[in-house]
Amino acid sequence: MKIKSQLMLAMCSLLIGCASNQPSEPTQVVFTYGDTLISAPIDENNAFAGAMETDTKSVQLSGKIQKQNADYIVDVDFISNAKEPEASHAFNSQVLVKLEEPQVIGHADENDFIINLKR
Repeated sequence: MKIKSQLMLAMCSLLIGCASNQPSEPTQVVFTYGDTLISAPIDENNAFAGAMETDTKSVQLSGKIQKQNADYIVDVDFISNAKEPEASHAFNSQVLVKLEEPQVIGHADENDFIINLKR
């Protein structure tokens, strides 16, 4: 009986140790629109901001997250400006998102706006 108790204690310690190494809160926001993928780290104020520039376009992502029970309310602003020909896409919304579950939150020009909160 004593060996069984020690084995259970060892297993519980292992499980607690494994669970404590994985952050439970999201650390970055990943936003996808067509072939554009941009990610932004979430800071200590639960805000995020990221920018990307290529030869053909500039992209900005910003916003804030707020815990809502097991999910997150995400205020997101996305702006994409093409350099030639002049075209832009902008998206501004507040959505409820589950951690680690990509979610379509909009659609334009046959492309989906997809947001994902990552650990």
